[in-house]
Amino acid sequence: MVLRVLQGAGNSRDSLLLARHELVDGVSADVWLHNGEVYVHDEYRFAPLRFAVGRGGVRRGQPRRIPLDAVIDAVDARLLVLDVRAGGGDPAPDIARALYALPDRSRFVVACEELDLMDRLRAWQPDLPVAYAIPSEGALRRYTQARMSDALPPMAVIVPETLLHTRLELDSLAARATSVGVRNVRTAERARELAAWGAHLVMASTLEALVGVSEATSAQV
Repeated sequence: MVLRVLQGAGNSRDSLLLARHELVDGVSADVWLHNGEVYVHDEYRFAPLRFAVGRGGVRRGQPRRIPLDAVIDAVDARLLVLDVRAGGGDPAPDIARALYALPDRSRFVVACEELDLMDRLRAWQPDLPVAYAIPSEGALRRYTQARMSDALPPMAVIVPETLLHTRLELDSLAARATSVGVRNVRTAERARELAAWGAHLVMASTLEALVGVSEATSAQV
């Protein structure tokens, strides 16, 4: 079964309404931390800047924060992928503290772009599912080399769709990982292709793209 994740849907209260759509197995949310508070909002690193006009002139507006608990409640029993976007410091203790009281952490995946952060999260909560969100081609190459030399254990990985050009590449990565997720999928055709290749998880920012996963799954039955 290929899991369908609506990427970024956890970043706003409006898009969270899609978390229980029939085409969606889970959502992802960008997690931010400040003074020990874990929250999400829709200001991603490439998003347009927001500005507000006040007595002090034009200034950058502050996005509305959504407490992590509200996102968890909205997602209910579906998968929730938490993309860590902490700007500085060590977010591992705060994330572990925020998720510690939850009775079932198996439906969460904390995606980290740093292997050291994954290790620290495992130290705080050994049963917390974590995944290496491979950020670039260079990082993918280093991960593959480390796995071939047994310098790293197998782990769940999530890669941008632009790094997978052929089924052979996905097969090679899957042989060195416990599961392979693919993010930033933009079209139903690409989602259908990745699902047919054997991706375990497909992340797309639109429902239209996720339709391709369902079509590939139906064709395999």
